[in-house]
Amino acid sequence: MTSCILLSRQLSFRALIHTSCVRLDSLTNIPMTGSKLRARGCSITPAHRIIRCPYPDIEIPRIPITELVWGRIAQWQDKPALTCGVTGRRYTYAEARDVAHRFGAALLNQGFKKGDLVALCLPNVPEYPLIFLGTLEAGLSLTAINTHYSEEKISSLLVSSSPKVIVTTPELIVKVRKAAKDVPSCHTFITVANSSDEHPQGCLSFSQFVEQKTGFDSVKFPDINPNDLAVIPYTNGTTGPAKGVKLSHFNLVANVRQITHEAFDQGRDATESFQEVIVVVVPMSHIFGMVVVMLARMCLGTHIITVPNPDPKIYIKCLSEHKSTVLGLTTSLMFYLASFRTLPYDLLGDVHTVMYGGSPIASDNVATFMARLKPSVVFQQGYGMTETTSAVTQTSRWERKLGTCGYLVPNTQAKVIDTETGVALGSGHIGEILVKGPQVMMGYLNNEAAQMNKFDEEGWLITGDLGFYDDEHCFHIVDRLDDLIHVTVMHTLPVAPAEIEELLRAHPGVAEAAVVGVKDPEAGEVPRAFVVRRPTFYRLTEQELLDLIVQKLPPYKRLSGGVKFVDSLPKTPTGNVQRFHLKENSN
Repeated sequence: MTSCILLSRQLSFRALIHTSCVRLDSLTNIPMTGSKLRARGCSITPAHRIIRCPYPDIEIPRIPITELVWGRIAQWQDKPALTCGVTGRRYTYAEARDVAHRFGAALLNQGFKKGDLVALCLPNVPEYPLIFLGTLEAGLSLTAINTHYSEEKISSLLVSSSPKVIVTTPELIVKVRKAAKDVPSCHTFITVANSSDEHPQGCLSFSQFVEQKTGFDSVKFPDINPNDLAVIPYTNGTTGPAKGVKLSHFNLVANVRQITHEAFDQGRDATESFQEVIVVVVPMSHIFGMVVVMLARMCLGTHIITVPNPDPKIYIKCLSEHKSTVLGLTTSLMFYLASFRTLPYDLLGDVHTVMYGGSPIASDNVATFMARLKPSVVFQQGYGMTETTSAVTQTSRWERKLGTCGYLVPNTQAKVIDTETGVALGSGHIGEILVKGPQVMMGYLNNEAAQMNKFDEEGWLITGDLGFYDDEHCFHIVDRLDDLIHVTVMHTLPVAPAEIEELLRAHPGVAEAAVVGVKDPEAGEVPRAFVVRRPTFYRLTEQELLDLIVQKLPPYKRLSGGVKFVDSLPKTPTGNVQRFHLKENSN
């Protein structure tokens, strides 16, 4: 699963324990044999156990995503659209629209055609949305690759997607060219540079590409069907190899409309006297940065400040200079801001909304961070994945309810099923979450087996996430089904790693923690913790943490596999811990 937006795989086990309708012991009903046991083609689900958004369905226009983004820019065409937080390079909305159109025209003028694929291996720069939208306007599709990936990882994604064009930077061109050596379809490299003297040999310059003087007038843009393939983002790979997710124009339009519904989005349209501002560190190659930040905010005429690298000092500088009204935070950024005893009012004084998209975070940590902001600031989080274009659920702008990932967004259905019988469960019962909605992907790229296993026979998307909904139909995420640890004591008992992780993170000496199952000759599997100490707690011992868990949890959930202190945890670029790497290296 990809955590995103608004999208946090939110969980608070203290909240679960103190919710009368929820029993964590119900996790013992989950079958422990095989990788995943699911009932296929189960009986018709009672209507009252198919959960829907509490607000009416909305109309989703059947238009290309480019039409949705640019449809209202006449209202704010002279407002700043995109500014580089490092160099100050800036585009107004009118300039952004023109450059995006010219980029699309240049692609068509070069002989590329509808259906061809462009790969973006770019950091967050002002040109990113322009290339993204220009490519889609020209009828081409696009895949987004994180610049922090290794050469080997980039190569695997390029081989998987077979792009004809790669757009990158002069700093990355050597790595990208090496990664593309086994991609026969790719012959064109375009680089986005900060100045003309950085242009590498053998590449097309982005600035020269969009400033061509001939051929543009005769270029005919193709008609775009809303069901046409738009973008292929890759899953984070938190539980295994990354998969290419095929999203249509309609998927993108639907999810942008869902998350900007008035019940969920506090953002305001730009006017003559007002404009929202957001400083963007979350990679635009990630579904959170792509949909929730880039596309949804541009639809409101927001001023987007791009930060190319996740440097906390540059981020603080941008917040100070640009007076952000909305924060888009990952886990590490939230903890960084929370580490300040006080935050100057001029730094975050204009903020009205925090959008959280990262790894699981406890309610206590959220409350600690929010205490540093004005009481009126809204904290928004939700639940979703790349396969759902971003959001499935989102917290309402009108509520201050921590410990939940919110209601289903409009036009979305979900149910929670018993993983052994496939029967839909009622409120408070933990099971696997299945969803339907217009934001659900077209399928996986060149991976029919994975796609077949992702949908049941009734068309429900199988998320692989364990959770429940409460009496108000707010959803709570417990953990990944694949990440459960199967401890055998007389019979098999499931252990959710996140429950132990939350207790460990509550210790003042623990900066980060991850728990996985390791092989045990008697119990089959037992929990082991990997812990990053806080610098001031270098004397923290394994026994202290073992004793902490003994005091809080029953014997089968104790850290019988021990505690390993590490300098860092393996993570995705957006901060989600890759538990499977830890498990592979432990067994």
